[in-house]
Amino acid sequence: MMAPSRRGFSLMEVLLATSILLASSIALIELATIGRKQANSAYDLNQAQLHCQAKLDEIVAGVVPLKGVESQELDDDPEWRYSVELRPLPMHELVAVVVTVFQAPETSRRPVQFSLVRWLMDTTLTPSGNGARSTASNPAQGGQAQGVSPVSQSRESNLNRSARNPGGVSIP
Repeated sequence: MMAPSRRGFSLMEVLLATSILLASSIALIELATIGRKQANSAYDLNQAQLHCQAKLDEIVAGVVPLKGVESQELDDDPEWRYSVELRPLPMHELVAVVVTVFQAPETSRRPVQFSLVRWLMDTTLTPSGNGARSTASNPAQGGQAQGVSPVSQSRESNLNRSARNPGGVSIP
């Protein structure tokens, strides 16, 4: 007589299937954790970019005076700090404004930092070049920040003029 055929899995097959399921579950959990960390990091970097652009816009608009600042809290978000560095450029009357926004080290285990640089014209010197400060226009009346005007302003007006005049005819 023949022995009856066994139905079902052996203990070895069950242990092998369980170990494969466990290993794949651990790998998926680890990938989800890495994805969550990267998403948090991307969110923090996006927040830093937005804060940095807003602070640079405030400086250009004249809401905030143009001066060097070291590690000052942002008014709207105390978790973030900013600094402003002014770097003179070799070109006449230009200054590079470097705005850096970063998380306070005590609020984050892996703080994020982001910087933007914008070249501005330093109009605080009189045209005679004697080093005396000129009077600045009032930003509330539509003027520029004290002693500073954006370099891109003249470029934009030239671009608008060339867009209106595609034939290249000189317009006064």
